[in-house]
Amino acid sequence: MLQHHHHTPHVKRSSKGRTILKGLAVVTLCYLAFLMYTASQPVRRGRKIRKPTYHKLTLYDGYPSLIPDLLSHPEPHYVLFTSGTFDGSLEGEPWCPDCSVSDPIVRDLVNRAGGSLLEVQVGHRDEWASPRHPARVDKAAPVRYVPTLYHWTQEGAGARISNQLNSDEEVETLRVVVATFMNATAGHSKSVVSVAQLVIESKGKHCGGC
Repeated sequence: MLQHHHHTPHVKRSSKGRTILKGLAVVTLCYLAFLMYTASQPVRRGRKIRKPTYHKLTLYDGYPSLIPDLLSHPEPHYVLFTSGTFDGSLEGEPWCPDCSVSDPIVRDLVNRAGGSLLEVQVGHRDEWASPRHPARVDKAAPVRYVPTLYHWTQEGAGARISNQLNSDEEVETLRVVVATFMNATAGHSKSVVSVAQLVIESKGKHCGGC
């Protein structure tokens, strides 16, 4: 009898331990299922941002040959005409104050929203000053000011914004300008609409996930 009473609580403790282990296993499986579900969800309110799809820098003379490459990537497609740089390199600091402020905003919003962007530099300050600069006299995609942002389609240059991209404006205002343009040209891209509307609704305080 003494031996019987000794073993009874031992059996109860083992049963309780197995119940706890089973409970922990269920919780763990539920958590893993939740992680898999959230990872599979589309972009929502800027919390999950698509990676950049296409972003290249080029000089003005070389940009027409890159348009087919741009158009082969996900829509919407944008071409940003911007100034050259102080040191003449593609990665240098723009000599244009408006470009220095606006370019990073355009680049960041387009890339984070999953659009495709081609940046085209018009050259040195003295080159751009010429009224006969190729960009100024191009009838298909005229550029009067830098920066100028075009929405590009299979038919060519479409809608654009230029004067609004002014360094006199606050950063938040510039974000709203770019986001409004992207929202109007997003087409069927839900991720671009999602990021653009998030920026617009926050009045530029939200930068689309940056």
